[in-house]
This record gives sequence, C-alpha cells and structure tokens, in this order.
Amino acid sequence: RTSVQPTFTASQYRALSVLGCGHTSSTKCYGCASAVTEHCITLLRALATNPALRHILVSQGLIRELFDYNLRRGSAAMREEVRQLMCLLTRDNPEATQQMNDLIIGKVSTALKGHWANPDLASSLQYEMLLLTDSISKEDSCWELRLRCALSLFLMAVNIKTPVVVENITLMCLRILQKLIKPPAPTSKKNKDVPVEALTTVKPYCNEIHAQAQLWLKRDPKASYEAWKKCLPIRGVDSDGKSPSKSELRHLYLTEKYVWRWKQFLSRRGKRTPPLDLKLGHNNWLRQVLFTPATQAARQAACTIVEALATIPSRKQQVLDLLTSYLDELSIAGECAAEYLALYQKLITSAHWKVYLAARGVLPYVGNLITKEIARLLALEEATLSTDLQQGYALKSLTGLLSSFVEVESIKRHFKSRLVGTVLNGYLCLRKLVVQRTKLIDETQDMLLEMLEDMTTGTESETKAFMAVCIETAKRYNLDDYRTPVFIFERLCSIIYPEENEVTEFFVTLEKDPQQEDFLQGRMPGNPYSSNEPGIGPLMRDIKNKICQDCDLVALLEDDSGMELLVNNKIISLDLPVAEVYKKVWCTTNEGEPMRIVYRMRGLLGDATEEFIESLDSTTDEEEDEE
Repeated sequence: RTSVQPTFTASQYRALSVLGCGHTSSTKCYGCASAVTEHCITLLRALATNPALRHILVSQGLIRELFDYNLRRGSAAMREEVRQLMCLLTRDNPEATQQMNDLIIGKVSTALKGHWANPDLASSLQYEMLLLTDSISKEDSCWELRLRCALSLFLMAVNIKTPVVVENITLMCLRILQKLIKPPAPTSKKNKDVPVEALTTVKPYCNEIHAQAQLWLKRDPKASYEAWKKCLPIRGVDSDGKSPSKSELRHLYLTEKYVWRWKQFLSRRGKRTPPLDLKLGHNNWLRQVLFTPATQAARQAACTIVEALATIPSRKQQVLDLLTSYLDELSIAGECAAEYLALYQKLITSAHWKVYLAARGVLPYVGNLITKEIARLLALEEATLSTDLQQGYALKSLTGLLSSFVEVESIKRHFKSRLVGTVLNGYLCLRKLVVQRTKLIDETQDMLLEMLEDMTTGTESETKAFMAVCIETAKRYNLDDYRTPVFIFERLCSIIYPEENEVTEFFVTLEKDPQQEDFLQGRMPGNPYSSNEPGIGPLMRDIKNKICQDCDLVALLEDDSGMELLVNNKIISLDLPVAEVYKKVWCTTNEGEPMRIVYRMRGLLGDATEEFIESLDSTTDEEEDEE
C-alpha cells in the first residue's frame, strides 16, 4: 500500500533551506533565530496536515513543547500560528485533545491556588485561555472534551471573586459558553433566513431534559452527548411547502400516539431513562456572576446567556421565577445590578408576563423590599452624618419596577388596595430624610407620589378605603412628629373639600349693548378673544381699556365710571380678575362656552337695574338673625 506523502509549498521549502543552513553566526542573531522559529512552525503545520505524520508529532511530545515554550513567546502573529498548530495537532484525536486540556487545567489550577500570594499568575493565563477559545471554535469529533474543559475551568474560577480572576478566567469561559448557547446567525444565502433551531439534526423536546451536567463532567458514558442524542428523535425532512393530506395527518397522529405509549411503557419498565425536571437556582454561580463588582463585561455576558435560555417559551417561566428570587440582591449590589435590571425589564415587557408574576406574588414581595430599603435609609439617617451620592439606587430601581407593574390596568385594579399603604408610608418616610437625601431619593419620592395619586383616584368605596389607610398610617407616628402627618391631613382635606382646578385658557366675546348701538362707535372684530391675548386681563379694567382703544373711545379710557361691563346680565366690578369672573359667574350656567361680555355707557338710558358684583368670595356669610 502506498502511503500519502506530504506536499510543500515554495515558502515551506524556503523554511527547510533555512533549517539546513550551516552558518554559525546566525545563532547569535535574534532576527535569524526568530525567523527560523517561524519557519519551523510553518513546516510543522504543513506536516500536521497529514494524519499519519500528525500522530507521530503528537507521540513525540510536540504539544507539551509548544505549550511550555512557544505559546506565549514571539510576536502576536507568531503566537496565533502556534495556537492554530496546536488545534491542528489535536484535530479528531481524543488523546491529544485530553493532553492539551490537562495542560490547560493544570496551569489554571496552579494559578488559582496561588493567586492570593501572586496576582500576576492569574493575569498571565490569557494565552492558555485563548488557546482554549480557539480550540473550541474548531469543529471536529473532540468538541465534547474541549467543552468539558471550559466548563470545569468556569466552575473552578467562579467561586473566586477577585477582579484579576474574573477578568482573565471567568469572563473568558463565559464568552465561550455564550457563543455556544447563542451561536451567530447563518451567513450563507441558503440558510440566511433560517433559524438556528431549524438547522439541528435532532429535534429536542420542549419539556424533557435528559442531560445531566454533573455526570457529564465526570465523564459518565450514560451522560455523554451520544447517549443524549439517542433519546431524541431525528428531525424529519420538511416538505416543499405542501400541506399534508388527511391520510398523512392521520398516519402522523397515530405514530406519535403509539410511540408516546411505547415510551411510557419503557419508562415504567426501567428500560428508558426518565426525563429530568428543569430546576434553576439550586446553584449560586449565576447569582455571583450577575452581580459581580469585578467587571461589567462578565455581568453582561451572564445576562446574554440567561436571555438566550429564556427564548424557549417553556423555560422562560422558570427563568423569570429565578430572576425574581434575585431581587433581594439589589440592596447589596447597587449599580452592579444595572444589567440584571435591564434584562428583567426586557423579559417582562409583555403584559401577560407581568400578570403571571403578579399572580405569583411579586408585588407584595417588591413592596416588602422597598420597605426594608427605606428602613435602612432611616437607620443611616439617625446613625451617621455622612452620605453616599449613590444612596437610593436600589430603592429607585425597585420603585420603578413596581410602577411598571401598576401600569397594567388589571394589576392595578386587583392590587392597589394592598399597595397603597406601602406606597404612602414609603413616601412619608422619604420626606423625613435630610442627611441621606440624594438625587436618586428625590426621584424615588416623586415616583411614589405619582403612584399614590394614580392609585387613589377611583370609586367612592376606594376613596373611603384610602381615607382609612391614611388614618391608620397617622396613628403610627409619635405625637411629637408634627411634620410627617401634615401630608396625610392635606390628602384628607383634598378629598373632603377638593380644590377647584385652575383654568388655563378660555375665550371671551366682547359685544356692544344693542340699545346703545347709535351712541357707541366701532366694533370688536376679533371675537372670540383668548384669555392669553394681551389686553384680556388679568383684571376686568384691562378689558375695558382694550375696548376703548380698539373702538377709539378715548374719552372713556381714563374714566372707570363711564363704562359698565356685564356678564350673565350682572354688572361686574372692574377690579375683579377675569379668570375668577369666568369661573364663578359665567361657568355656573354656561360652562364650556365663550364668556359673553356686554359693554355700555353708564347712565345713558337711566339708572341700572342689574345686580352689581363687587367681590367673588367663594363663601358668603349668612345673615345673622337679630331677633
């Protein structure tokens, strides 16, 4: 049998010629030595393309030589060539792949054990982690060994919270897992618009899980990829867009029915491994990474992984339950929880997920966390004289989250009676803060007040319930506290005797008395006039002066007793505000219509018989009975 001989390119032959050079002077030249090394790597890559020679190179210990001496030396391009050579040597070779994995794990383990004494050990692992990243990106039969190595390193490093370990080991492993969990979209024209799930060779069940991570890490054959693959059906070939016939649908239905019965029978007989329940949260590594203060990149990578897991509808519910259990970390994490909050808000954008979480009791839970955070701020107010500008970040985040739930009308209708006490008490407590007051706390206080006003406007029964809450809240404060209950009394007063809303704009029409048509010249052509126009207020005297100017009644301009203004058939004093006249004289019978003002000369047709309004007091004193 003839063996396949390796072929070389022109550049590789030049490498051989350099290796055969007998000039001893080149051994003292760094440039020559570097060039020889580069050409040797090129030659070795050419030899490694042949499977037989590749096996010989591995058996001669080339992987360890490259790992110990060439992986971190030379230029960036040279190190890249070395990594690609090592990936080529381990292609489809389980023994070589395991040897390289053991070298990486050994180096990382040594660095993790001594990172407290020498932090530089962990920071010097970037080349080993790059080698692992490059090897996992290659597609061959040994991918499972490489993935096991990456996951083992991640579980080793995740419990160490120092920034140097998180940035150089944990983050690199997270990025590897992120690319595997959320692969990039296909770029070929054929599969460009096809989702990644449709390109798989197996069809995983949405509600069944057969992979066991702990056993898989221990290299249990029953937990391997091949064993998992046997539990799943092969994806069928899709039709060319043709709808199946009735007989085909019937055949498919019967097939699925009896295959399911067969699987249930095997499960009862112990012939088939039963599916596992998806249980998230029993390990705390996700909590540690989501809120790590070491680096934002690690937090973002963890959020991306969780978001990718939540794309499966059957698992999104459990992901939301898991993330909800992490809300108590906001008080400790502070700004390090920004990525977690953004992810949580993104996942509950749809109203039905907010309704689901509300039914699970998340609103009282968030309200309890808000109460605890406010109590912590009050304790700091009494105990310390210093403040932190970031104080109140967790409180504002929780309040914003609660506000987003209350925006859903059905949630607000069912839960506002239970939340109004928490919101009211939180607002009153924040009003007390002086030393610990920051911009974040001011914004939180405004949000609580806005929610309070939104939740207390409703039916008469809801208003009575809110008044009862106000009374119960006022009883909690000491008699020496004169400041806090003031807001409660103001709210009660506004309910018992509501203030009248200020009118921002209204319209008036200025008309001449028809009986004095022959005596008054000119007309007011701009009817109706806006109350915001110059000359229409603020006093009735200003309207009289505008009439005199526009109609050339100069003689009456300085004479306040020469012209009368009538509204609703009543003579109005020129000292009264126009807005008050509109609200208390005109709107009582003509609300929504432009106010009609009739002007005339006084005494021209005899004494006036209309009522004269000199003041507009909202309350009139009752006449006392002198008897």
